[in-house]
Amino acid sequence: MVSGYLRGDEVSPAPLRRLTARDPEQASQVFRKLLKNPGFSWKRDGEALLRKHKPGWFDSPRLPRVIPV
Repeated sequence: MVSGYLRGDEVSPAPLRRLTARDPEQASQVFRKLLKNPGFSWKRDGEALLRKHKPGWFDSPRLPRVIPV
């Protein structure tokens, strides 16, 4: 499921950021296994990983999908 969120073109990086904010060390362990990279650290490498897999989300500011009335 995490792989789908990371690699899915239509999935915003926001859910991954929220999940990893709760426990960055646990997130690092999950991504180490997913990426098969024993040196991965979410705090150090997470932003670059999101930018690599979701470049369209960082090209320009995103407008909100829901606007409170």
